[in-house]
Amino acid sequence: MEGNSNVDHNMEVGGGGFSPKGPSGGVCPPADTEGAERGSLRSDETGYRPGKPICWYGAACRKLRDPAHCEKYEHEMKPCKFGARCRRQGRGCRYDHPAKGAGKKPLLNGASNNNAGGQRNDRGNRGDDRGNSNSNSNSNHVAGDEPEAARPVPLLFFLICVCALGLVILPIVGECDADIHTKIFFVGSLLTVPFIIFEVLLYTQRGWVLQKFLEGDYSEKATFRKLGLLWYPETLQLLRFTTGDLAGNNIEQYATWETNDVQQQYEAAVGNRDGGQVRRGSGGQNNNSRGGFEFDFPDSFEGEGVTLDASGNLRGLGRTRARFDGSNIVSGDGAWAKAGYWRRDVVTKVLFLLFLVGVECAFVSVMMPPGVAGLGGLAGHKRMPLNTVFVVDGSASIQPEMWQAQQQSGEAFIRAFEKTYGDHGDLNVGIVQFSTEAKIEAPLTSDIPSVLAAFQGLQQMEALTYFDKGLQLCSDSLQKYDAEHKSFDVCVLITDGIDMSELKPEALQALLPTDAAVFGIFVGADSGGIQLLKDITECGLAESKSHKCEFFASASDYKQLSAKADEVAHEVVRGVDIAQCAEVSAVIGLPVALGMCLPYILWFASCTGLTMWRRRESNNYRSVKGNNNLLNTNSNSN
Repeated sequence: MEGNSNVDHNMEVGGGGFSPKGPSGGVCPPADTEGAERGSLRSDETGYRPGKPICWYGAACRKLRDPAHCEKYEHEMKPCKFGARCRRQGRGCRYDHPAKGAGKKPLLNGASNNNAGGQRNDRGNRGDDRGNSNSNSNSNHVAGDEPEAARPVPLLFFLICVCALGLVILPIVGECDADIHTKIFFVGSLLTVPFIIFEVLLYTQRGWVLQKFLEGDYSEKATFRKLGLLWYPETLQLLRFTTGDLAGNNIEQYATWETNDVQQQYEAAVGNRDGGQVRRGSGGQNNNSRGGFEFDFPDSFEGEGVTLDASGNLRGLGRTRARFDGSNIVSGDGAWAKAGYWRRDVVTKVLFLLFLVGVECAFVSVMMPPGVAGLGGLAGHKRMPLNTVFVVDGSASIQPEMWQAQQQSGEAFIRAFEKTYGDHGDLNVGIVQFSTEAKIEAPLTSDIPSVLAAFQGLQQMEALTYFDKGLQLCSDSLQKYDAEHKSFDVCVLITDGIDMSELKPEALQALLPTDAAVFGIFVGADSGGIQLLKDITECGLAESKSHKCEFFASASDYKQLSAKADEVAHEVVRGVDIAQCAEVSAVIGLPVALGMCLPYILWFASCTGLTMWRRRESNNYRSVKGNNNLLNTNSNSN
């Protein structure tokens, strides 16, 4: 069924009875308000059963021809107070509209709109006569001496929760990758721009900006309180409706099964739309309306050609003095809230949220390893110390020219590590040569020139190949080094032969400290040797389910080994970044996120509990509870 057919159905409702024969026969009967008040309505005559809830969509309901729906819900066919001028006619307005050319239709509940003092209206009286079968059973209707609604949760607390989640999620998105961090930084920078532009426009062209928000639907008139800076960008909180069907109802901020029904929760989200309408002037015969706005607020004020100045003051409403702040029209002690999401406070919240997310993206991308290059002092991101021990094969299978090439490759490796890591963290390098036995050629030190000199002066052992001897001395070197901070330890094993110790890969790995990594470099084409070295390699602190470890490289001969220097250094440094990301994320993980969300959770929970307690302590709670029990009894008996 198309949305525009709702109007046709409403016309049918006014002209005939209910006939549930087939999908096209008859529609739901309108609610007999007067009969309900006299208690003379019979379910066998109209299909209405005392205690049926009222359908939220009213005349706009798309199931008016559905007998099952009509049996379950009552449909109030009230005339729309805006008549043929309604902006939402055929687009979701739940009230009945006159046919074209019928002019203005008299207001059905005009008397109730004058009950600004909180007296009961038609809907409230009828709800009482039925045992509070509709909204009063779960409504916010309170007596005039009951406390006002609680203050809303400050936006600041909600934003802190969002930032807490960002601190957990963004490091995962960044994947400890410098390129991704750079992209996150620029995306974050772009997210801050819309809010800045909006605030600049609001400061320099305030009147023009406010005019963009003025047109639309507005809630019924309500009392209000002013909010402080903590609730930015909200400046007012509507407290209690004073006109319309909801007159006397508190506008609760904390929905519970005892304070709000579904209809009221929906209205709290998108705004009540029954108070008034503002549209741009159409010109016509009245030239004054050109460039201005047409105001239609029944029983409050009306006007054409209304203008808005930079301070938000509305001109052209006669003696009525009113002001628009982008979200509410305020006049005297009452306010009408703009319905929907096109409001200054909602737009500001969205843009401010994007702004903070952007700032957090830029902050995390720079402060979390590996940081963002090219940002001056911020680029000097301090990584955890890197302890690298080169475990060099000195067996007899390496010919003199190959040994010389390996020495040159060792120098290239050390310089690559110094270039990649030296400017951003503490780099310590050592050398172990192994064959049948093993020897520490250079202990771990930050003196890189001395290590380079030691590499050039290595004397080849020329014996067999025992991996366990070299890895054991690498472990001893790492454990002897007294680091002040947690470090990333790695043994870079360079070999061209098969391990003669015949130990399994797990046994060789067990020789090293728990968090130490093994980076294997195989020189040659022996498939058995390549596979064994791959099985020995491990990532240590860089081990992660979300990141694949690539701690292995190979070269066809020692002359090509130097070309792998940058690749090996980059992969090891990436492993350090992954390890540090994991460490930092653990520190600011779930406990910190929960702590940052705690103010929002406590505020919401306490205010919800306070609202429920006030309802229980109110004078009419027992009456409402008793009516609910009576309603349940009647429903069960039916």
